[in-house]
Amino acid sequence: MTEALNAVQWLASAEEALAAALLMQSRLPGLAATTAFQAQQCAERALKALLIHLEADVPRTHDLGKLLKAARPL
Repeated sequence: MTEALNAVQWLASAEEALAAALLMQSRLPGLAATTAFQAQQCAERALKALLIHLEADVPRTHDLGKLLKAARPL
């Protein structure tokens, strides 16, 4: 997946990651690390969608803190 995706595509991808996390949480409680990874992916993709919507630069990072910082108004 690349930043060339538009905001709607990033948000759809975030929703898929959230659905996967919720499904794993409810049916596969032994996979906590994988569930947490999917939840992090959801947050990352949603933040990237927001940055694209705001016409801001989208950093090539998985760091949620950096993405949040990029989304804050100057």
